[in-house]
Amino acid sequence: MQQRKFLTFDADLLDDSSEDSRGNVVTPNGRKVVERIVSKLRDRGIDVVEHRQHSFYGWAFGATYHSAAFYCILQHPKSWLLLIKSKTSLFDRLRFRASAQDLQAFSDLVLEELRKEPDFRSVELHLGSEFKAEGRGKRPN
Repeated sequence: MQQRKFLTFDADLLDDSSEDSRGNVVTPNGRKVVERIVSKLRDRGIDVVEHRQHSFYGWAFGATYHSAAFYCILQHPKSWLLLIKSKTSLFDRLRFRASAQDLQAFSDLVLEELRKEPDFRSVELHLGSEFKAEGRGKRPN
């Protein structure tokens, strides 16, 4: 069963990226966005590991929900994109089979919280196949 792991949205927050003198990205856009997401999840009692820069293009944080671990990456290819991945080992997925249900429950919770945020619009959760079929996440030419 395919799980929803791609969350897209638009945000009314200023670009907070920075570049060096040659135009290379030093700090990617999204620090304020990820801080807002992390704050909302913590307000719901979710254990969230402090966010950090993810390479040159985004932000990442870890979260634990119902004893399941997740890794989230925020980036801005067109609209904002939050990828939600389960950090459950293969052995645990085979043994407990709860990983897919936990991933869906956590994704639904993140969706619910982002839809409550007045600075976020058009918040949608996509199946992987939908996301790829729609061509979402590709950088504009």
